[in-house]
Amino acid sequence: MKLDFVAPDEAGDYGLTLYFMSDSYIGCDQEYEFQLSVAQGDSDDDDDEEEEDEEEKAAGGGMSD
Repeated sequence: MKLDFVAPDEAGDYGLTLYFMSDSYIGCDQEYEFQLSVAQGDSDDDDDEEEEDEEEKAAGGGMSD
């Protein structure tokens, strides 16, 4: 099984609980507790500036006289 989710914004250790709940079957609900360590990532700001520069170059590159 694969679970995609958004990690917390701040780095640190988190204790999380995952609940699987069925609305159709009695007695098959499950609960899993687990630890998640979130590391500090790189800033996305630098990537955004590079993408804007590439877009300007592709569009003709700013103003010309």
